[in-house]
Order: sequence, then structure tokens, then C-alpha cells
Amino acid sequence: MSSFTKLRKYIDIGANLTDLMYTGVYNGTKKHDNDLEHVLERSWKFGLEKIIITAGNYEESKKALELANKDDRLYSTVGCHPTRCLEFEKEKSPTEYLDQLRKVIENGKSKVVAIGECGLDYDRVQFCPIDIQKKYFELQLSLSQEFKLPLFLHCRNAADDLYSILSKYKLHGVVHSFDGTIEEAMRFIELGYYIGLNGCSLKTKENLETVASLPSDKILLETDCPWCEIRPSHAGYQYILKEHQCVSTKKEKWRADSMVKSRNEPSNIRQVFDVVSKMRSEDPDTLSNIIYENTLHLFHNQTERNASSKQTEKTSPAASSGKKIQHPSPVKPGVSYSSVAKGQLSATQQEKASPAKAEQEEKTPEKTLKKKGKATQQKSEPEPKRNPTGTIKRIPSFSGKKDAAKSQKTDGEGKGKQKTAKIAIPNTSSKAEKRPAPESFVSRDDSPTSMQDTISCYKFIQRAARQAAEGMRKLNELKCPLQKLEFLMELAQSIFGP
Repeated sequence: MSSFTKLRKYIDIGANLTDLMYTGVYNGTKKHDNDLEHVLERSWKFGLEKIIITAGNYEESKKALELANKDDRLYSTVGCHPTRCLEFEKEKSPTEYLDQLRKVIENGKSKVVAIGECGLDYDRVQFCPIDIQKKYFELQLSLSQEFKLPLFLHCRNAADDLYSILSKYKLHGVVHSFDGTIEEAMRFIELGYYIGLNGCSLKTKENLETVASLPSDKILLETDCPWCEIRPSHAGYQYILKEHQCVSTKKEKWRADSMVKSRNEPSNIRQVFDVVSKMRSEDPDTLSNIIYENTLHLFHNQTERNASSKQTEKTSPAASSGKKIQHPSPVKPGVSYSSVAKGQLSATQQEKASPAKAEQEEKTPEKTLKKKGKATQQKSEPEPKRNPTGTIKRIPSFSGKKDAAKSQKTDGEGKGKQKTAKIAIPNTSSKAEKRPAPESFVSRDDSPTSMQDTISCYKFIQRAARQAAEGMRKLNELKCPLQKLEFLMELAQSIFGP
């Protein structure tokens, strides 16, 4: 293992660790001892810091939570897979099955980090008809609204219908195991969703071209183990580093210190990253950090936002007037990620037209803010963003005021426009318990240095690094040396000013 690889941190957002293969049972036949403990040991050894255990129905949701409770590094999802949605009709009523899922979420507290695996699967309608899939997929969206949890979405040959349903609701999450086109990916990204990549996302040349065109800040990694391994017949296999091509044995000759042939496991997330990074003109270590922080941002920040919104509602004029607080969308208004797929510069470059003006606004002295009063402070204080490596820094003094200002603006501009659909949540005897934020699932900065200078510094570095990365990608597409020189001069001016 190289010294650079050791520096990388991984989070597997989709691991089916409740599958019987990890107990040694294959197709109903016992082949070896339960070796999940050895599988997890290899995962931690090879850079996994957290694993999200995926559930496909009520029973798996309970088992996934039980397993997650045994280790601080394990988390779980709660939901029903589209091919299993007939289970909703096996109970006395669909709402009873939904209530069972709800109770698992309430019992899980901060260990449950997503609703899913849910969605649509039109490749296997023999297990569940399309109309049943749609009906109970939308029913599960109520859990996402109720508990403010992201969605862990399944999509097979159903991108149009999945997009149509999701576009009616203001939710967020990840389309996992994505194997569609770049156009389909960008449509989901425009709604605020991330794209999850595993071995099934890297099978063909077309898959690899899609991966190369995705925005870095919308990529998450997964293994979907024990399935979706990267096989020698896959287009992406040739890009796996030799040091990550681990030795495996047949299940009949199982050994505790060896992987089982054709059974995927979380430690193989390194292989997924090898292929993804090879497809992109970015520094692998930087890309690794960005993807790592993307994962923290999706599966932790919603909980933190809910906590900060309570404070916002106490002080916000919008709250006192009875208006609903609108939190910022994961995709900024007016920013289109589609331009990235067409080979244009990043949304950050398009958005930043005047470096000097932006830098001047960020350096507004604290004394000026105090003199202008609370209203001006809400308008001037910058919102914490990511630095070039994606690290999310939390500035407690800014958390509530920014959202309050945004909510006032949104409420004013939203009149007359189509309202976001609200899912009717079935009546239940127990309400959702307030979910504490999982403290171990986020990076924080507690430095006592000047807050305003720190914000200005990392915001500038963030813009510069992202512009440079996107610029170098564009530069590689140019053939003429003169064009390259002119482009570099323009890029330098856009970052540092004339």
C-alpha cells in the first residue's frame, strides 16, 4: 500500500451486511463460518472510516440497526426496496407496514441516516408490478419529510418516472448504483441529489464517460456488497491498482484472512475509487477528500440544519409571522450543472464574475456589521462553505441568521409560484422523536483565531482551487498552444484578478 493511499479516507454509503453470504450461507447452503467480523476488520484496515448498512425491507431494517449499534463506525438505512413493495399489502393495511418502518427510525435515533433502499426497478417487474412500486415509493417519501432524512434511491431502467416523482417534492438524497446516462444524472443533480457509484456504474465505456463528466461535489462511493464487484470483463477493471487487487479464495476453501471469490465487501471501495479517479483530471487525494466530505454533508448536515433551524425560528421575523422557514437548496438557484457535462467551466466560475467585488464583500470588518445593526448583519455575514478539499467548517454564530434571511427572501418571491407537494403522513399514535446529531459523522473547526479572516481565507482558496481544477480539465481539451496560453492567462485573471 502506497503512502498516498494511507492518507485517504473512505465511507461506503451502501453495504448489504445483513446478507446471508456474510454468515457463510450461499443459495441456502452453508459453506463456511460466519465471517462478518473478519470482513469488517479488513474494511477498517484498508481505510474505511464509516459504513452505511443498506436495508431492503422491514426485517432487514431491524437487523441493520442491530448491527449498526454494535460499532460506532456503522450506520443504517430504513426502507423497502421496489421489488419488495408487495410487503406493504401483506399487513392489515399499508400504513401499518409504514408505521413499523417508522418505529425502527425512532428507535435508531442518530444511527439511522437515510430512508431506503427505495425507488423504482423496471428490470424486475416480475417481483412487483410498476403501479405497486410507484404507490409505495411515494408513501415512503413521507418518512423522508417527517424525519428530515435523505433518500437512498434505487433506479433501474426507470429514470424518467423516478425524476417525475421526485420533482414534485423538495427532498434530497443519493441515486445509488447509478448506471444511466450523463443527461439522466444531471437531471437528478439539478434536483439536488448526489450520484452513487459502484462496480455496476463502471461496466461499460459509456459508464466511464458518464463518470468522467460528473461534478466532483456530487459524487459518492459505495460497494453495494456482496454484489456489484468490478469484474475482469468490466471496462473499469483495467484501472484498478495492482495493490488493490486482493487475493480471494473459493467459498468451499474459505480462510478467515482471505476474501471470498465473487463476494464483494466494503474494503473493495478502494477499487471503485481507483477507476473513478482515473477517469477524471483531478488530483486523486483532493478528489478523495471531496467525495469523503460530500458523504458527511449528505448524511449528517440535515440533522444539524434541523437543530440550527430551531434557533432560527425563535429570532426570525418570518417565524414570528407564521411563515415556514425555507432552508437553502443543495443546488444554488440559477446554477446549472448541465454546463459541466457539456465541457464548459464549472458553475463556480460562471457564478464568480467579479473576484475583486466578492473579495471586498467577504472582508467587511466586524465593527461595520455591529454599527449597521441586526438586519445588515443578516445580509452581510457569509455562509460557511467548503474549502478545496471539501472540508465543511461550521461557524456557530452564522448558522441561524443566514437561513432566516434566505427564508424571508424565499417567502416573498415564492408567491404565485407552484407550491412544493406535501405528502400526507398517515396518523400514528407516536410522533417522531427529535434525532440527536451523530457527533462522529462530521468534521469541525474549533480554532480560536479570527473568525472573519478565516472565513475570507478559506472561501478564496475554495474558489481558486475549484476554478483551477476545472480550468485544467478544459485546458487539456485545447490543441493549439496559443489557445492554451490565452486560456491560462484568462484563468489566472479570473482567480487572482487583473
